[in-house]
Parts: sequence; structure tokens; C-alpha cells
Amino acid sequence: MSVQGFDFVPEILRSQTFSSAASTIINVHGEANNFYNEPAAVAALAKLGTTIPWPAFPVCMSAVLAVYLGNMYGHTWGAQSDVERLLKRLTDNQ
Repeated sequence: MSVQGFDFVPEILRSQTFSSAASTIINVHGEANNFYNEPAAVAALAKLGTTIPWPAFPVCMSAVLAVYLGNMYGHTWGAQSDVERLLKRLTDNQ
């Protein structure tokens, strides 16, 4: 993770891993203690690589936007820096 070596893993494995991490975020977001659990889940997604693979892009953006926008009680302050970093890494095409 520290050398961003995950960028060089085959596309299908990367996509599955990104999708799994995003699904975890979505599940955590819907739970009762989401404000406590979201920062770790978002950090795990943010550490996966420098670009989100296309097959995993829809579920990853759904997860990122869910955390960024929050719920009726607000949003998780502890996850906002990682969410903003993920959003800034998006390319013009994405």
C-alpha cells in the first residue's frame, strides 16, 4: 500500500477489491453507528490506489457521495478529508 503497488494488479482483481471496499462503506453508512465506523472504511478505499477502475466506478462514487453528503443527522467529520481526497483524484473523464 505504501508504494501504490496495487495500481499494477490485474484490472479484474482491482475492480473487485474497490467494489468490495465501496460496498463496505455503503453498509456502514446505513448502520446506527456510522459516524464512528465510516472513517476507517473510507480510509481503506482511499488507500487502494491512485485511480478507481471503471467497472467499480459507479459503486465507489455512490459510497463516496453517500459519506460526503451524509444523512439526516449530518455527515462524518472524520471521513471528510479522505472523501475530499478521493473526489479530487477524479479525472475529467470520470
